[in-house]
Amino acid sequence: MHLDTVMQTPTISVDDLVPVAGIRFEPGDTIDDLLEDIANDMKRRGVRLAGLVQSEEARDDGQCCPATYVTDLRDGTRIRISADRGTGARGCRLDASALSEAAKRVEQAILDGAQVLIVNRFGQSESDGRGLRSTIELALECGVPVVVGVREAYSAAWQNFHGGLAIELPFEKDPIVAWLDSTTSKTSDDRTAATEPA
Repeated sequence: MHLDTVMQTPTISVDDLVPVAGIRFEPGDTIDDLLEDIANDMKRRGVRLAGLVQSEEARDDGQCCPATYVTDLRDGTRIRISADRGTGARGCRLDASALSEAAKRVEQAILDGAQVLIVNRFGQSESDGRGLRSTIELALECGVPVVVGVREAYSAAWQNFHGGLAIELPFEKDPIVAWLDSTTSKTSDDRTAATEPA
């Protein structure tokens, strides 16, 4: 389900839409540290999470780029998503198959009842229709609130994806946690109401 499709569906009101928020950040901003801190806070309070945060590790084998990993917020599994291009190679390359594996893990967490999806970044892959784009759409189909890091360079693609339905949150922990708390509470109440007999 693309968000544009939701907008064109007359039977769905704005009040029925699943909450979606983007966190604008610039190169050098520690978006993964912020999201990991938020995720740890929510897990301590029993919130079931789906999503990924990214980290890099410096290398001493002659490679020009650090090794890039994503951590599954559900169980802490780390998956390397940077391809090894050999000593002396210029530039780095995303390992698409590894990212696909990570996305499948996140999608399973959503299907298993996650209450929140945290996506570390809406980047080039998502702008091109790949990466975690379908994972975000699955969360929306399942009624799971979504928070996404969005670098300025991809803000236009993000805007095109959500069609004006997402809100923008500041690069600050407290407002993001407050938003997640309110949306998680609302969607939980909505699910309870949907399952109660008329």
